[in-house]
This record gives sequence, C-alpha cells and structure tokens, in this order.
Amino acid sequence: MKLKQIIVGRLETNCYLLKEGHHVLLVDPGDNASKILSHLQKEDIIEAILLTHGHWDHTAAIPEILIAHPTKVYMHFGDVDLLNEDIKLESLNAGKYRFGPFEITVHETPGHSEGSVLIECGPYLFTGDTLFLEDIGRTDLSGGSYYKMLESLGFIKTLNPKLIVLPGHEESSTIEHELKNNQHLKER
Repeated sequence: MKLKQIIVGRLETNCYLLKEGHHVLLVDPGDNASKILSHLQKEDIIEAILLTHGHWDHTAAIPEILIAHPTKVYMHFGDVDLLNEDIKLESLNAGKYRFGPFEITVHETPGHSEGSVLIECGPYLFTGDTLFLEDIGRTDLSGGSYYKMLESLGFIKTLNPKLIVLPGHEESSTIEHELKNNQHLKER
C-alpha cells in the first residue's frame, strides 16, 4: 500500500491518496481537483472518497473529481449541514468497512465538528482536524465542542501508539509522539 500526501487550497489542507495496485482511496480532497487528479493514472479506480469531517477546506474538490472518477462519498452524517456542495453521501459511522483491497476502521471523535471521525487503515490514522502534530483542532467553529473534544482525546489515548498520525494540516506524527509531546493529551 502506497501513500501520497497532496497539499491543496489556501488553507494548505492535506489530501491523502492511498493506492494498492490501481485501487485508490481518496481522503479529504479539499481543493485543486486537477492537482489531485494529476496523481492518478488512467486505469486507476477510486474505490471511495472518505471525509474526516464536512468543512469546505476538506471537501471542495469533490464535485470536479466525481466528474472524472464517479464513485461514492462517505462522511459522518453529523456534519451533513456543513457540506456546501450538493453531493450524495453515504454514512460513515464507527465500525469496519471494506473498499476494494482496503480495510478501514472508523472512530467517531466529535469535538472539532459533530461529525469528525478518525479513519484507520493499516499503519495509518487519518485524523482530519481532530489531532495535529503536538496540537488539536479548534472547537469554536459550528458544531464544535470542547467537552466532546476532551472525550475524543481520552479515546485517542487508547489507540495503538505505533499508528502514524496523518492530520488535515501540517506534518505527520505518531500516537506515541503525541502521547509524549501533545499537551492536550498529557492533560487528559
């Protein structure tokens, strides 16, 4: 399984492309659809578009990508009111899913938004705007809750420390690093 990080949009959102042969999972295509599509080959099949939450900087490229590669879009319905685009959604609740060769586990982690989720796939943990390198996401936006974020951080502390944290912005990390260096996790 190969991972490609593509930084898109004015907020420099991390879009991720997971590839196994010609099978692709696309996580948080926030902007610059042409830039994202340039990383795909003609024979590639997007098995699904997965969203860690519904904010525009993680979703804006979806309509254009769907024109080139029709597929299903999955997001937790807690964020359906945040989505600006008119997109048919499939529900992404806590549990295990399979998309082609990819097996994922979804963890519900409200706080940054009501429908924020973590997506675990192999050694990777896509954290959206819930967990960053030595920081956490904002809780003062629509649908955010500091109390729920604290509960989510308590859950994050129980995850495999070897998981590679792939946040919605900035650099990657590991759960182990965050447990030692993220003040928000150390306080929980």
